[in-house]
Amino acid sequence: MRRIWNSTKEFFEDIKADICAYAGIPQNRRKRFYWENVKIKDTDKNISDGEYQDGEAIFWADKGKVYLISYVKDLQIGKEFNLKEYTGNRKVITSVEYVENTKFEYYQPYISIIDPTPISWQFIIPAEYVPNLIDNGMKKYYENFKFVYGKLPLHIGVVIQDYKKPLYVGIKALRKIRRDVEEIERLSMKEKPSKVKEILKSQKNEELQNNTDKYYSLYWDNYSKGYEFYIKPEDSYKCWISNIDEIDDDKEITIIPNTFDFEFLDTNTRRNDIYYDENNKWKRKIALKSSRPYDLEIWKKFKKFRELFGKGNRDGVARSTKLQKLISVIYDKWEALVNNEFQTNEEFKTDINKEGTKAFLAASFINILKLKDDKELADGIKDLFDIGKSEENDNLYELLKEKMTPENLCLLLDMFEFWHRALKEV
Repeated sequence: MRRIWNSTKEFFEDIKADICAYAGIPQNRRKRFYWENVKIKDTDKNISDGEYQDGEAIFWADKGKVYLISYVKDLQIGKEFNLKEYTGNRKVITSVEYVENTKFEYYQPYISIIDPTPISWQFIIPAEYVPNLIDNGMKKYYENFKFVYGKLPLHIGVVIQDYKKPLYVGIKALRKIRRDVEEIERLSMKEKPSKVKEILKSQKNEELQNNTDKYYSLYWDNYSKGYEFYIKPEDSYKCWISNIDEIDDDKEITIIPNTFDFEFLDTNTRRNDIYYDENNKWKRKIALKSSRPYDLEIWKKFKKFRELFGKGNRDGVARSTKLQKLISVIYDKWEALVNNEFQTNEEFKTDINKEGTKAFLAASFINILKLKDDKELADGIKDLFDIGKSEENDNLYELLKEKMTPENLCLLLDMFEFWHRALKEV
């Protein structure tokens, strides 16, 4: 227990110590430019303390010293900023120019709300680097804890808010999205052994030589291989435990998955959306967000979504416009079904699978996104909905119709919420 306690604490401490590398924050992003003794235009008076703006560039003045507190990409020598009042009549107060010898200081672009502990860490970083941090955090987790995958779960909760929103609102949301669960075993689920075996393929040479997985990758469920063991000191927790390599792929094992949740605080009251149903494995209670938290493996699909519709894609702008039309159709259909016809989520789940609704949504995907003309996008949609690439596009309508489930629609809406509304990358 002491080794586990120290290892999990070190996991967070290592990330904190090199947070910029894990988040992929470049060195230029860690520079804060400033100008000294800045005077009000045509006067000898120092600029008043407070916030100023020139377009998307935000400045902070303090005792005549003006800091550029927002990051300006592709900042060119000779760039002049006209500092305007952030409130009031927004008149130009003075100007500063970025020149070759403009002074700067390095800073760490993050705030640690609490110090890392063996069970959690809360911190703030620029939202645009969250995807990098998730990628590298997952990589570090698999390097450190792959042999105990499913028994030492990692939960990533992301709250995105504008820096002008009250900080206490974001901190309260962070506390809620931690999803503290006392009876952790209630989060357990059944999984095929192949998932764990796939993760263990990336073992180092010394791990292979020492048969590390034999001693650590032990799982339990309804089979009679290995040896019996009390997971907890109760008769109902007496289980057969076996090494993962000795469990047949047609069996099931019990794991607690790594999870990922997020919330975009476009309004202060949005934090109230973060509450969980303890009777449904602590999933969100709100119907439209009932798929959150996701198994962290779903993050691959989130990345695929950005790849398909993001600004970096050569067809990203055109695809994004079509996507927004499709999202509107889904929301319209969803609201009509939930608000006007049904009273319970179970009734809704039953009706959403009716042929008429599924056919309408499948046709909307094909017609709005022009999937017959865009093979790359059609293949990408197959990845998002777990449709085999070998399936012909001529059958795409029928294949999509079977995938028009509440879970898949929630996933699509959440990916749009994350990448478009929160991070502005789609």
